[in-house]
Amino acid sequence: MGSIEPRERVRKLFKKQAIDVMPCFSGMGMVTVHAIEKMGIRFAQVHSSAEYMAESAIMTAELFGFDSVVIPYDMCTVPEALGCGVSLYEDAEGILYPTVPNKWATIDDVELPDDFLSRGRMPVVDEAFEILKSRADGRFAIGGWVLGPFTMAGQIVELDLLLKGVR
Repeated sequence: MGSIEPRERVRKLFKKQAIDVMPCFSGMGMVTVHAIEKMGIRFAQVHSSAEYMAESAIMTAELFGFDSVVIPYDMCTVPEALGCGVSLYEDAEGILYPTVPNKWATIDDVELPDDFLSRGRMPVVDEAFEILKSRADGRFAIGGWVLGPFTMAGQIVELDLLLKGVR
């Protein structure tokens, strides 16, 4: 590994400054089965526990030399907060990502509640960020996985309806 701390390496890369080695990071959630197994938990558990989410992100970065920690891991956090629900597959033993069980039937059905940031697992993700900031001690770049607009829209409305509604 290089002489620059991971967080600083990522920061310098974005500022187009000299770095010691190319950083390894992603804009998407970064968790490995190795970290999950080492923690002695099931994959389904990381999605609803701030402690597990943060710890699995840090452990993944430490085990594999990643320069960042990025949460959450699934595409359902915001759709759940918007009222579409979530299937976490809590009894699943393997790696099974959460899904959105109830998409809106039409674009006209879409309602964005003012308090969506306090609904569903959004507070869990907020708490996980606080844990990451305190436990990572500035070692890692900390990122949040945010879906792009069409990917997000496709999680709350069926894609064919969405594309027909785009003008």
